[in-house]
Amino acid sequence: MSQKMKETTNTTALNPTGAAHSARHGSERRRHWTAQSQLAVWPAIIGLILIGCLVSPAFLTERNFVNVLQQATVLGVLTLAMLLVVLVRKFDLSIESMVAFTPMLAAHAIAWPSAGGGSPLPGWCGFMMTLAIGALIGFVNAFLVVKLRINAFIATLGMLILLRGATLGISNGETIVSPPMGMVWPGKAMLGTVPLSILLGALLYLAAGLFLRYHQVGRNLYAIGGNPLASRAAGIRVERTIFGVFIVAGLLSSFAGLLLSGRIDSIVANQGVGSVFDVFAALAIGGVSLNGGKGTVNGALSGVLFLALLSNILILGGLSSFWVDMARGAIIIIALILSRFTGGPSND
Repeated sequence: MSQKMKETTNTTALNPTGAAHSARHGSERRRHWTAQSQLAVWPAIIGLILIGCLVSPAFLTERNFVNVLQQATVLGVLTLAMLLVVLVRKFDLSIESMVAFTPMLAAHAIAWPSAGGGSPLPGWCGFMMTLAIGALIGFVNAFLVVKLRINAFIATLGMLILLRGATLGISNGETIVSPPMGMVWPGKAMLGTVPLSILLGALLYLAAGLFLRYHQVGRNLYAIGGNPLASRAAGIRVERTIFGVFIVAGLLSSFAGLLLSGRIDSIVANQGVGSVFDVFAALAIGGVSLNGGKGTVNGALSGVLFLALLSNILILGGLSSFWVDMARGAIIIIALILSRFTGGPSND
């Protein structure tokens, strides 16, 4: 540690009032930068809509827009989970595996009594079990990262591999077709012609936006991501907050699994595979810094919508899925380059 860094750390510890002011000022400055950087995404989204109109007449149909929003909702919930974790300078790669593992384990658990001749448990038990399993996995991730001080990237990568193998082991690679309505109702129910999942996703983003902007704990996430030492000196319970963030991420990831299972009316062993890459792409496009402390719900949402529209347009244009993946990678690189030229921080 350099002499300058030592002096800064000592000053922070001896002056908690100044640390609190520094943490608050830094978080406000980071939110201001993110708000500016994400403004460039919405004109690009409008441009994509105009391109979509030229690519295919099916683009402007109600059915297509509902399909795009349903797909964006699952990705959006996962992106929201990762946003909360990234804000405190951590990662959770296991959210990808939770999309399949938690509903798969819950579905087998509620069907277990039937193996002994009894009736399976009601579907709502599967719904509650799915969320509870996700929260438990989030707690374990937090314990590994906070208490055992294992690098978050490595710990959650191990959890991702563990859960993916467990999902295949539990299901034997088989798909559960038509799971109970009481379990997957968030992704299957309709309100008129609008899927309930879209409205639930919008409510989650609204609640998260209000939480991060106006609630003290929400503002603390920015302070922790910007300067953990100053945040701790200012009286913020850093470890407890990180525990809460990982648990909420587990809940949201499990909920995303229920949304996806309801939409496709089945629980597939490999559902969610590769989604973590789309999540990071959405965050990068939306101006969220992977270094922590910078990012907004609005930015994450704009990145999700951009990717959903981009994929839809490329598919309607008859482009192969291989080229769709290539386009996503190119978009991430372009977004990061633009962030450097618009004054944003690098993720070095």
